[in-house]
Amino acid sequence: MSIFILFSLVHFCVVYSNSPRIITIHVDEEIPLNTVLFTYLPTDLSTYRLFDTNRNHNSFVKFDSQTGRLILQRSIDRERLCIEHICDCLKCELKIEIIEWQQATTTYSVLKLILIIDDINDNYPIFNRNSYELNIMENVPKNFLLQLESASDADLNNNGKIGYELISLNKSLSLPFVLYHNEKTNTIALRVIEELDRELTDTYLYRLIAYDYGHPRKQSSTILHIIVN
Repeated sequence: MSIFILFSLVHFCVVYSNSPRIITIHVDEEIPLNTVLFTYLPTDLSTYRLFDTNRNHNSFVKFDSQTGRLILQRSIDRERLCIEHICDCLKCELKIEIIEWQQATTTYSVLKLILIIDDINDNYPIFNRNSYELNIMENVPKNFLLQLESASDADLNNNGKIGYELISLNKSLSLPFVLYHNEKTNTIALRVIEELDRELTDTYLYRLIAYDYGHPRKQSSTILHIIVN
Protein backbone atom coordinates (compact mmCIF):
# COMPACT_ATOMS: atom_id res chain seq x y z
CA MET A 1 0.00 0.00 0.00
CA SER A 2 1.34 3.42 -0.95
CA ILE A 3 1.18 6.21 1.62
CA PHE A 4 1.15 9.83 0.44
CA ILE A 5 2.19 12.64 2.75
CA LEU A 6 1.13 15.81 0.95
CA PHE A 7 1.93 18.80 3.14
CA SER A 8 0.95 21.27 0.41
CA LEU A 9 -2.58 19.92 0.35
CA VAL A 10 -3.13 19.57 4.10
CA HIS A 11 -3.03 22.53 6.50
CA PHE A 12 -3.49 22.37 10.28
CA CYS A 13 -4.99 24.70 12.85
CA VAL A 14 -5.08 23.47 16.46
CA VAL A 15 -7.87 24.79 18.68
CA TYR A 16 -7.49 23.86 22.34
CA SER A 17 -10.57 23.27 24.45
CA ASN A 18 -11.28 21.42 27.66
CA SER A 19 -13.23 18.54 26.15
CA PRO A 20 -12.92 17.39 23.49
CA ARG A 21 -9.73 18.63 21.90
CA ILE A 22 -10.39 20.04 18.45
CA ILE A 23 -8.06 20.19 15.46
CA THR A 24 -9.07 21.80 12.17
CA ILE A 25 -7.45 20.47 9.00
CA HIS A 26 -7.84 22.06 5.56
CA VAL A 27 -7.75 19.44 2.81
CA ASP A 28 -7.98 19.97 -0.95
CA GLU A 29 -10.71 17.88 -2.52
CA GLU A 30 -9.63 15.02 -4.81
CA ILE A 31 -6.35 14.39 -2.96
CA PRO A 32 -5.05 10.82 -3.48
CA LEU A 33 -6.29 7.93 -1.41
CA ASN A 34 -3.89 6.88 1.38
CA THR A 35 -2.83 10.48 1.98
CA VAL A 36 -1.78 10.98 5.62
CA LEU A 37 -4.11 13.64 6.97
CA PHE A 38 -2.80 13.79 10.51
CA THR A 39 -0.35 12.03 12.82
CA TYR A 40 -1.28 11.60 16.48
CA LEU A 41 1.73 10.40 18.46
CA PRO A 42 0.63 7.41 20.57
CA THR A 43 1.93 6.62 24.05
CA ASP A 44 2.53 3.25 25.68
CA LEU A 45 0.00 4.02 28.40
CA SER A 46 -2.93 4.66 26.07
CA THR A 47 -4.90 2.91 23.36
CA TYR A 48 -6.56 4.67 20.45
CA ARG A 49 -9.34 3.96 18.00
CA LEU A 50 -11.86 5.80 15.87
CA PHE A 51 -14.88 6.82 17.92
CA ASP A 52 -17.88 5.79 15.81
CA THR A 53 -21.07 7.77 16.32
CA ASN A 54 -23.83 8.90 13.99
CA ARG A 55 -22.48 12.45 14.14
CA ASN A 56 -19.08 11.83 12.53
CA HIS A 57 -17.69 10.77 9.15
CA ASN A 58 -15.16 8.14 10.15
CA SER A 59 -15.85 6.00 7.07
CA PHE A 60 -13.69 8.41 5.04
CA VAL A 61 -10.55 7.58 7.00
CA LYS A 62 -8.68 4.79 8.73
CA PHE A 63 -6.54 5.15 11.82
CA ASP A 64 -3.31 3.21 12.36
CA SER A 65 -3.02 2.94 16.14
CA GLN A 66 0.61 1.77 15.86
CA THR A 67 1.87 4.81 13.96
CA GLY A 68 -0.83 7.30 14.93
CA ARG A 69 -1.50 8.07 11.27
CA LEU A 70 -4.95 9.11 10.12
CA ILE A 71 -5.16 8.05 6.45
CA LEU A 72 -7.70 8.91 3.76
CA GLN A 73 -9.51 5.81 2.48
CA ARG A 74 -12.47 7.30 0.54
CA SER A 75 -12.45 9.85 -2.26
CA ILE A 76 -13.52 13.36 -1.22
CA ASP A 77 -15.29 15.23 -4.00
CA ARG A 78 -16.74 18.42 -2.51
CA GLU A 79 -19.50 18.74 -5.11
CA ARG A 80 -20.65 15.13 -4.64
CA LEU A 81 -20.58 15.47 -0.84
CA CYS A 82 -22.76 18.55 -1.26
CA ILE A 83 -25.25 16.81 -3.57
CA GLU A 84 -25.52 13.84 -1.19
CA HIS A 85 -26.06 16.24 1.76
CA ILE A 86 -23.03 14.85 3.57
CA CYS A 87 -21.72 18.37 4.09
CA ASP A 88 -22.82 21.97 3.63
CA CYS A 89 -22.31 23.27 0.09
CA LEU A 90 -20.71 26.57 1.14
CA LYS A 91 -18.44 25.14 3.83
CA CYS A 92 -17.87 21.41 3.45
CA GLU A 93 -16.71 19.81 6.71
CA LEU A 94 -16.15 16.20 7.72
CA LYS A 95 -15.96 15.39 11.43
CA ILE A 96 -13.59 12.66 12.62
CA GLU A 97 -13.29 11.54 16.25
CA ILE A 98 -10.50 9.54 17.88
CA ILE A 99 -10.93 8.15 21.39
CA GLU A 100 -7.95 7.74 23.74
CA TRP A 101 -8.25 5.23 26.59
CA GLN A 102 -5.93 5.57 29.58
CA GLN A 103 -4.85 2.01 30.42
CA ALA A 104 -4.13 2.76 34.07
CA THR A 105 -7.58 4.25 34.62
CA THR A 106 -11.08 4.00 33.19
CA THR A 107 -10.97 7.54 31.85
CA TYR A 108 -10.85 8.49 28.21
CA SER A 109 -10.61 11.62 26.10
CA VAL A 110 -11.83 12.46 22.62
CA LEU A 111 -9.83 14.14 19.88
CA LYS A 112 -12.10 15.76 17.31
CA LEU A 113 -10.69 16.50 13.85
CA ILE A 114 -12.64 18.76 11.52
CA LEU A 115 -11.66 18.23 7.89
CA ILE A 116 -12.53 21.34 5.88
CA ILE A 117 -12.70 20.31 2.22
CA ASP A 118 -11.32 23.15 0.10
CA ASP A 119 -12.58 23.60 -3.44
CA ILE A 120 -10.31 23.06 -6.45
CA ASN A 121 -11.10 23.91 -10.06
CA ASP A 122 -12.28 20.44 -11.10
CA ASN A 123 -15.54 21.35 -12.89
CA TYR A 124 -16.18 22.86 -16.31
CA PRO A 125 -18.79 25.55 -16.98
CA ILE A 126 -21.56 23.70 -18.81
CA PHE A 127 -24.55 24.60 -20.95
CA ASN A 128 -27.69 22.48 -20.82
CA ARG A 129 -27.57 21.94 -24.59
CA ASN A 130 -24.93 21.64 -27.31
CA SER A 131 -26.84 24.06 -29.55
CA TYR A 132 -29.74 26.50 -29.38
CA GLU A 133 -32.13 27.66 -32.10
CA LEU A 134 -33.38 31.20 -31.48
CA ASN A 135 -35.96 33.22 -33.39
CA ILE A 136 -36.01 37.01 -33.67
CA MET A 137 -38.20 39.42 -35.64
CA GLU A 138 -36.39 41.59 -38.18
CA ASN A 139 -38.19 44.74 -37.02
CA VAL A 140 -36.88 44.70 -33.42
CA PRO A 141 -35.27 48.01 -32.40
CA LYS A 142 -31.59 48.55 -31.72
CA ASN A 143 -30.50 47.54 -28.20
CA PHE A 144 -33.16 44.83 -28.11
CA LEU A 145 -31.97 41.96 -25.89
CA LEU A 146 -32.42 38.37 -27.05
CA GLN A 147 -32.15 36.36 -23.84
CA LEU A 148 -29.83 33.34 -23.72
CA GLU A 149 -29.52 30.45 -21.30
CA SER A 150 -26.45 30.89 -19.12
CA ALA A 151 -23.91 28.21 -18.20
CA SER A 152 -23.41 26.80 -14.70
CA ASP A 153 -20.33 25.72 -12.76
CA ALA A 154 -20.44 23.64 -9.56
CA ASP A 155 -17.19 25.09 -8.16
CA LEU A 156 -16.90 27.97 -5.67
CA ASN A 157 -15.55 31.54 -5.84
CA ASN A 158 -13.32 32.22 -8.88
CA ASN A 159 -13.37 28.52 -9.75
CA GLY A 160 -17.12 28.84 -10.29
CA LYS A 161 -17.23 32.42 -11.62
CA ILE A 162 -18.16 32.39 -15.32
CA GLY A 163 -17.18 34.69 -18.18
CA TYR A 164 -18.36 34.48 -21.79
CA GLU A 165 -17.00 35.03 -25.29
CA LEU A 166 -19.02 35.26 -28.51
CA ILE A 167 -17.47 34.17 -31.82
CA SER A 168 -19.22 34.64 -35.16
CA LEU A 169 -19.30 31.63 -37.50
CA ASN A 170 -20.80 33.66 -40.37
CA LYS A 171 -18.81 34.52 -43.46
CA SER A 172 -20.84 37.70 -43.76
CA LEU A 173 -19.14 40.86 -42.50
CA SER A 174 -22.42 42.08 -41.03
CA LEU A 175 -22.42 41.29 -37.31
CA PRO A 176 -25.61 42.77 -35.83
CA PHE A 177 -25.25 41.18 -32.38
CA VAL A 178 -22.93 41.67 -29.42
CA LEU A 179 -22.89 39.78 -26.17
CA TYR A 180 -24.47 41.33 -23.08
CA HIS A 181 -23.47 39.83 -19.71
CA ASN A 182 -24.79 40.89 -16.31
CA GLU A 183 -22.16 39.52 -13.93
CA LYS A 184 -24.23 40.16 -10.80
CA THR A 185 -27.07 37.91 -11.96
CA ASN A 186 -25.02 35.75 -14.38
CA THR A 187 -27.57 36.45 -17.12
CA ILE A 188 -26.59 36.77 -20.76
CA ALA A 189 -28.26 38.02 -23.92
CA LEU A 190 -27.53 39.11 -27.47
CA ARG A 191 -27.88 42.86 -27.95
CA VAL A 192 -29.00 44.07 -31.38
CA ILE A 193 -26.63 46.82 -32.56
CA GLU A 194 -27.66 47.00 -36.24
CA GLU A 195 -30.98 46.82 -38.05
CA LEU A 196 -31.84 43.31 -39.18
CA ASP A 197 -32.75 42.67 -42.80
CA ARG A 198 -34.13 39.21 -43.45
CA GLU A 199 -33.74 39.59 -47.21
CA LEU A 200 -30.00 40.14 -46.83
CA THR A 201 -29.30 37.61 -44.07
CA ASP A 202 -31.92 35.34 -42.53
CA THR A 203 -29.69 33.21 -40.29
CA TYR A 204 -26.67 33.79 -38.06
CA LEU A 205 -24.36 31.29 -36.42
CA TYR A 206 -22.30 31.99 -33.31
CA ARG A 207 -20.19 29.96 -30.95
CA LEU A 208 -20.78 30.95 -27.33
CA ILE A 209 -17.88 30.08 -25.01
CA ALA A 210 -18.21 29.91 -21.22
CA TYR A 211 -15.02 29.93 -19.15
CA ASP A 212 -14.23 30.09 -15.44
CA TYR A 213 -11.65 32.18 -13.58
CA GLY A 214 -9.86 29.25 -11.93
CA HIS A 215 -6.35 27.97 -12.57
CA PRO A 216 -6.01 26.29 -14.93
CA ARG A 217 -8.95 27.87 -16.74
CA LYS A 218 -11.68 25.50 -17.92
CA GLN A 219 -14.17 26.24 -20.69
CA SER A 220 -16.91 24.75 -22.85
CA SER A 221 -19.08 26.06 -25.67
CA THR A 222 -22.44 25.85 -27.41
CA ILE A 223 -23.71 26.87 -30.87
CA LEU A 224 -26.30 29.63 -31.35
CA HIS A 225 -28.44 29.35 -34.51
CA ILE A 226 -30.37 32.61 -34.87
CA ILE A 227 -33.25 32.76 -37.35
CA VAL A 228 -34.56 36.16 -38.49
CA ASN A 229 -38.32 36.13 -39.09
